[in-house]
Amino acid sequence: MPKTKNDSRPDDYTVRLLRVETWLARAKKAFTLDDGQSKSARESSDPDVAFLLYWIAFNAAYARDLSPKNRDALTGMKCYVEDLLDADRDNAIRHSIWNDCRDHIYTVVDNRYLFKKYWDYANAESVKVAWKQGFNDDKSVVRNALRDNRYEHILTILCIVFKRLYMLRNQLVHGGAQFESHYNRDSVFDGAHIMTALVPVFLDIMRASHGMKWGRPFFRPALKGHNEPSIIRHPLYRDEHHGS
Repeated sequence: MPKTKNDSRPDDYTVRLLRVETWLARAKKAFTLDDGQSKSARESSDPDVAFLLYWIAFNAAYARDLSPKNRDALTGMKCYVEDLLDADRDNAIRHSIWNDCRDHIYTVVDNRYLFKKYWDYANAESVKVAWKQGFNDDKSVVRNALRDNRYEHILTILCIVFKRLYMLRNQLVHGGAQFESHYNRDSVFDGAHIMTALVPVFLDIMRASHGMKWGRPFFRPALKGHNEPSIIRHPLYRDEHHGS
């Protein structure tokens, strides 16, 4: 969005990056990437909190004004990842996947409790939902893609992985898991590890490609002294003062 002569606000790109940077800084204090997977690293980190903080940073990076026909979060993530890959001149995402979180990706994709259709099946009261074929197909696609180590497969890998991580995010944010529950320790730890590896790389790519249009962030700060709302609301937000 172009600035007017009296517009003292930072531009959309700066607002977006500042939000990502602040959440990343706090997330790094909750979880440290440890290639050795030592027991002490697990005990000294806080993967539940770290995962949520990294997810907020990721959300600040990808979320943008959505058109009425494009309000699905997963679609927004895919569009963002496509933009990242277009801007990733150094193949940094590919290197991070293979060097920092490949094993964790295997584990996350192999976890049926992070597969949405499994829960559709588990919660169905009458009609049972077929889920195993799709689950196994995803595992096969990711395993083959990681084995081949080809750049053109990265989008496929990330789309499947972030579907799993989005389910983990929903479980935590919507109260579907006990804090530090041993039932989901591995999935939370693996999810935090993947986010720890990838989200800072995403930010670096955005920093290096400031000429790209990353979209207008939600809740955009308003001009001081102007008679307008203090925030630009998310398009899905409604209240009694703004209609239904």
